[in-house]
Amino acid sequence: METGLPAALRQDKKYQKAQKNCNKANEKMQDLNLTPQQWDAVDAAITAENIASIEYVRIAYKQGIIDAFSILRETL
Repeated sequence: METGLPAALRQDKKYQKAQKNCNKANEKMQDLNLTPQQWDAVDAAITAENIASIEYVRIAYKQGIIDAFSILRETL
């Protein structure tokens, strides 16, 4: 996984597009000249969203593994 993931990310067009969009959004945010308090609020919101997304992916991955084992068990 240590070598496969970076290669997969480089080859995945949807991920590359999402990463470019993320970079563009970050550049636009830099141009807003926000106060430190505003930056803290933005950072807190982004962090909370990232944590929620990570938890969603964790659950989806776990459910995918459970489903795969279930399918394998049914076919054997």
